Order: sequence, then C-alpha cells, then structure tokens
Amino acid sequence: MMAMPMQAQMFFGKAKEVSDSAYLAQAQTPPMGWNSWNKFGCNVSEKLIMDMADKMVETGMKDAGYQY
Repeated sequence: MMAMPMQAQMFFGKAKEVSDSAYLAQAQTPPMGWNSWNKFGCNVSEKLIMDMADKMVETGMKDAGYQY
C-alpha cells in the first residue's frame, strides 16, 4: 500500500488497521429489504403484503438477498 502524503495524513489522520474479526462483523451487503411504508403508508392489507412478497420472489429479489 502506498503511503499517504504528509498533508493528507495531517488532514485525514493516519489509516487504522482493522482486525479480520472487525472486518467480518460488518455487513457483507448493504441493507436489502422492502418497506411497505415507503410506498403505501397506512394503506396496507394482508393481500397487498402477500402480493409484494410474491413479486419479490418472481422478480429474483429474494434470490439476490432481499428480505422482508
């Protein structure tokens, strides 16, 4: 790894070593979910939720790692 120029070190600080366990504890993917409130607000029903869940499966979102 190339050393950071002195001016950059003064501004950003020195890079910190991260242990393997700390790195592995971080999320391996970004948050991948679906929230009905973002689209429907209070206008939700069991049928709507089931339809959306079915679409997540049909479109491959479930296989891609999306949940909820």
